[in-house]
Amino acid sequence: MRQAELSSFAGVVAHDLLNPLAALDGWLRVLGGTGGAADPGAAEALVHARAVAGRMRDLVTGLLAYSTARDAALDPVDVPLAHVVDDVLADHLVDRGDEPEPRFDVGDLPVAHVDPVLVRQLLANLVGNAVKFACPGEPARVHVHGGAGPGADRVWVEVRDAGVGIPEGRHEEVFGDFVRARPADGGPPGTGLGLAICRRIARRHGGDVTAAPAPGGGTTVRVVLPAARAGAQPPG
Repeated sequence: MRQAELSSFAGVVAHDLLNPLAALDGWLRVLGGTGGAADPGAAEALVHARAVAGRMRDLVTGLLAYSTARDAALDPVDVPLAHVVDDVLADHLVDRGDEPEPRFDVGDLPVAHVDPVLVRQLLANLVGNAVKFACPGEPARVHVHGGAGPGADRVWVEVRDAGVGIPEGRHEEVFGDFVRARPADGGPPGTGLGLAICRRIARRHGGDVTAAPAPGGGTTVRVVLPAARAGAQPPG
């Protein structure tokens, strides 16, 4: 099966699996809330079953996003990336329970000529990674800024964190399909698709995504995208 056919097949399968997975999780919640697992062993099994269902849902959602990043028709318009970033950050400032609230620092951001849905997915993945890979017990510290260049027809955005970082020598490898940044040391769970999706989206726009160590620890991810076709860019 060719790569394009395989990607399309994965997208169809992922879409068709989401509803039954949601139903499975719902029934597990009902069973856990009705005393159906009064036995401690059964209650523990329910907890594990819901965790497995959650991981399956995350994987299926990732596969669907991966397929969309490859196959969805692009509808580029001039998009102020500051608005997109504000929207993405708001998702991380809701009630987080016992987890420390992330600390965000946002600088100037350019206007890009991009598909608004896909660029939101790209930035959401990058900010989500920066928050997820915070140093244990510390609030995530994330700086987002951007500017014009390279050249008159491109803009850039950087997402820099002060987290655990990517192991030396793996800053390119982590953009591969199903590659997790820190699987060996029991890092946060994930599908290993987030950065692959980011690169697909950027390259479909004629740009790219790269990663490098951040000064003082953590990771800096830089995205290059097409510049807006109308209006002035903020200073870079």
